Amino acid sequence: MKEAIHKTAVKWIVVLCAAAALNASAVLVLDFEGSHPLSGWNVSGATTDVVAFDGSNRLRIRDTTGTGANITTYALPIAEIITGTGAMEFDFYAINSENTTNIAPYLAKGTALTDRCAGYGYDDPGVFDWYTFNDGTQTNFDQTTSFAANTWYRFRIQVDVSTNTQQIFVKGGSFGNSSFTQLTINSGTSTWNFRYTATQLTHISFTAYSSSNSNVDGIYVDNIVIPEPSGMAMIMGAVGAAVVVRRRRRIAA
Repeated sequence: MKEAIHKTAVKWIVVLCAAAALNASAVLVLDFEGSHPLSGWNVSGATTDVVAFDGSNRLRIRDTTGTGANITTYALPIAEIITGTGAMEFDFYAINSENTTNIAPYLAKGTALTDRCAGYGYDDPGVFDWYTFNDGTQTNFDQTTSFAANTWYRFRIQVDVSTNTQQIFVKGGSFGNSSFTQLTINSGTSTWNFRYTATQLTHISFTAYSSSNSNVDGIYVDNIVIPEPSGMAMIMGAVGAAVVVRRRRRIAA
């Protein structure tokens, strides 16, 4: 009982800190608990997959087609479309245990693969490269060797749609948990261009690609924090809160 209370408290500390860091007057938190955690998600190429892992319910992103060279995509529309600056945060646990796989979280302008604008990816196993795209060019992070398999990280993807640029931050593992480390490419570049150009960002997107004929466990995701319409903050005005948190919960197996 005490352990469950502790995990819940830690989860909400993460949520509130993320909300403050995103400078959003209201946020939507996806923690995959309860009865309908994937309500509104567009899922293609895979079985809906919310599972208990490491003490909580998580979204498992993986290729379950078993036919090779297939893409699995989880995409969710965001209520507050990003046309200027914006961001999202999420917990990310990478597994380096099975066949060659690419996993990619993005802020996107739609649900197609060519709609993925700001984000990163990683390959496993063996290679275990962590990379991003500057325009259409795949480029490893300068810190790619600092990442480890089977480790929880928290990422923040920050964007400026007006300039089509992005910045990516991480904490956890060898980066420590006290503050975010800004990732760089090309020996120190901290801001780079979107993978594909956009005038607005409308979705969050997680994709998994397997080049072999097997099911592949790729990553677990949890505690996704994204902006919601600022008017939602009015609900909490009476108690002086600057943030409104709404949670989507787990669907029954």
